Amino acid sequence: MIKSKNLLRGGAILALLFTLMPVVTVAAASPTFNDPGFANTWNRVDKPVQDVPGGVGRGYTWGPAIPQAAGMTKEPYNDGQRTVQYFDKARMEVNNPNGNPNDLFYVTTGLLVKELVTGKRQDGDNSFTQQQPSGVQVAGDTNEFGGNQVAPTYASFRFIGTFSGTENGRASFVGQVVTSRVDRDGQLTNFNPPEQRVITGYDQVTQHNIPDVFQDFANSQGQIWNGTANVTGKVMFDNPVYVLGRPLTEAYWTRAVVAGVEQDVLVQLYERRVLTYTPANPAGFKVEMGNVGQHYYRWRYTNPQQTITKLWEAGRDLTGMREPRNMAVDPQGNTYVLPSNPQNVQKYDPSGKLVKSWSNALVDVDSLEADGSGNLYVTHVQGIEVEKYDGNGNLLAKIGPGGTGQGQFGRVGGIGLDAQNNLYVLDTLNNSVSKFDGTGKFLGKITLPVAFANGNSNLGGQMAVDKQGNLYIQGSYIFSKNQMKYEIVKFNSQGALVTVWDDQNISPRDFSLDGQGNFFVVDGPKVYKLDPNFKVLTSWGKSGSGNGEFGFISGINLDGQGNIYVLDNTLNRVQKFDNQGKFLSAFGSYAKGPGQLYHPYGVTTDSQGNIYVTDAQNAQVQKFDNAGNFLLRFGSFGTGNGQFNYPSGIGVDSAGNIYVTDPGANNIQKFDKAGNFLWRKNNDAKDTLLAPLQLGVDGQDNVYVVTGSELRIKKLSPNGDLLDGFGNTGSSFQYVEGFAVERMAGQPGKIYVLDTPTLSTIRIQVFDSAGKLLGNLGGVPDSETYSIENAQALTVDSAGNVYVVDFEGRIREYNQQGKQVNNWGSDTYSPVLRPDVRSLAIDNTGNLVLADFFNDRILKLRPS
Repeated sequence: MIKSKNLLRGGAILALLFTLMPVVTVAAASPTFNDPGFANTWNRVDKPVQDVPGGVGRGYTWGPAIPQAAGMTKEPYNDGQRTVQYFDKARMEVNNPNGNPNDLFYVTTGLLVKELVTGKRQDGDNSFTQQQPSGVQVAGDTNEFGGNQVAPTYASFRFIGTFSGTENGRASFVGQVVTSRVDRDGQLTNFNPPEQRVITGYDQVTQHNIPDVFQDFANSQGQIWNGTANVTGKVMFDNPVYVLGRPLTEAYWTRAVVAGVEQDVLVQLYERRVLTYTPANPAGFKVEMGNVGQHYYRWRYTNPQQTITKLWEAGRDLTGMREPRNMAVDPQGNTYVLPSNPQNVQKYDPSGKLVKSWSNALVDVDSLEADGSGNLYVTHVQGIEVEKYDGNGNLLAKIGPGGTGQGQFGRVGGIGLDAQNNLYVLDTLNNSVSKFDGTGKFLGKITLPVAFANGNSNLGGQMAVDKQGNLYIQGSYIFSKNQMKYEIVKFNSQGALVTVWDDQNISPRDFSLDGQGNFFVVDGPKVYKLDPNFKVLTSWGKSGSGNGEFGFISGINLDGQGNIYVLDNTLNRVQKFDNQGKFLSAFGSYAKGPGQLYHPYGVTTDSQGNIYVTDAQNAQVQKFDNAGNFLLRFGSFGTGNGQFNYPSGIGVDSAGNIYVTDPGANNIQKFDKAGNFLWRKNNDAKDTLLAPLQLGVDGQDNVYVVTGSELRIKKLSPNGDLLDGFGNTGSSFQYVEGFAVERMAGQPGKIYVLDTPTLSTIRIQVFDSAGKLLGNLGGVPDSETYSIENAQALTVDSAGNVYVVDFEGRIREYNQQGKQVNNWGSDTYSPVLRPDVRSLAIDNTGNLVLADFFNDRILKLRPS
């Protein structure tokens, strides 16, 4: 069977790109400064720390100078040079040497954290060089000897921070407790924090919240040097942004090893600094600044950077309705759909024609509602405000934000609109519904009873309002074997409980209300029409892909004429019905055109550089030339010859014949170079082919297949005859993530198997064509492993160099001796989209081709 993977996980998995320098020992004397302005800036806050016996109850702000950077006084900038000096915690710069050294902004500090996270090294005001993001941990002990492998790195924040505007910005959570946690992979989860750290500040520019401990630290008073004596003053100067910069991320709890002990640490990244709060530290040292200056200097100067260039990409359907999960319909019949990837709102006119597509950092959208004027209301998962957009995607207003006052929310759980375009917002944290007019003016709050019905039900998700102002809210509870059951709870306009509709046979995953008070409820592949008393009037729908049939219904809505629109997450479409369930029309599709891919899984190349891809979700094979132009496609869903269930592995022989594995159908098929079917080898008692996943072809046109059921590699002739087989689960392989076959004309070639003995390590075993183990890569002992997290696939070039890729698209190159010679992060070729690579191949000129499964594309890369 195919190895499962969460396609929607939130963060990149990036291994350590270089080791952290040991902590610098504090010198007894002040540093030797490269500029008098540096001396003034450093002495103001760090001279008291160094000089006062017993200390001043805080740590360094700048720290000692970095010994390795002692000879560096100038750095290229804007086609010239500027004076710089690297300290343990920051870098100081002089951009205008003719300025006044006593002026605060004569000395500036770079946005080093921003560069470390994004990998964009700034060489001038508008000049950048792309490197890899830093793999150094941002909290806790050094990981130089593997002592702090749990802490997140700078690179972990690449997809959850704000680096070019307000992407990933949040609404104000002032007054709320920090309950989010980030791990090394950049994934965010909610948990019960070890301390109640409350949000007390909010940056309007980057749209990030600041917790009390960091807000207090930024505004702290203490001993500072005024040029002649130590006096009490603001440690962070008159403007904390001068030292810290603006917040790039939210504050997150994380796990880190501190003084040899793994514990909870609160961390927040700013443009210039990283702040950590360690509850177990002594007073005065609970909040600390990271060694950003050290980290940056090493990242910029002591780690050679390899480059890789994206030549092109192909396959993405940028206008299709991909796995839609939210929908709204306005009274005029315009439909607003939110696909899963990318999260951009698509607007369709009443005929189903796509007329507009827009995105405003729409991350984790929970619900959409459209009013009578075509304005769109948007809520976010666990959000505390409602955003209002016009029909063209322009942000009109934000209703909220977080709090307990009038017009504020603890957590938005659903929204609804009445016939007068008044907005109702369910607050699941405060158990109330707030009402606003069309301009966002607060009209009142309805308090809901705390307990009702089953007693363990949770309100939230869907909400509707009828002409009398009654509220209908979706409830949910666990009823059997961790299965979720849904119900509809009715409250009157004052918030009193009226009734709970909980049907044994219907679990309303979504519902909508027409002008007569009838309900339209979806459950599984069916739509139910209920009268105002919840009596079933009619129903329609079944599993399938025809008119009136559904894959997985993800939403339902009505227009002003009472027509019903049903959103299908699996079939990527909307179907329109009249009020009695008669099918009227359907619109929407995804990746149906030539050259458009939907979950590309396997990839290979031929001797001319043409590229072949298994288009798994579309059950077909597609062929592109070496420039990414579409050439050919063949295959369809089915069990017949030339049909596929889930095509995965692919290979091409010397004559251009194409071999495809289908683990869903347990077979291998061969096609000629035009895509015509030649033969099929099925699983049978004699030749077991259960779940054949990966495939390779050698220089003699022998075919090698990895079977997922028994982890054996089977060798077949070009005619499909079984020639040999080797390996099995446990004794030979633990889990075969990928394999590659050398293709040397007329030669059998070696077989390279990527195996994972543990979750965090791999080994690359090398076999001859008869299955004899030649050793691990480079001839190292069989117990030797390579520390690559989540390695996914590999390929080998004509010189025997091996390229390994992980789920996140990081590529490592090893020579024949097993030495790593190159390491490329996905940021260098895909700075916006996080890749999800399932296979890679190398063409006849040494370029790499990647199959990016989740982003529905192939990429061609040129390594340095």
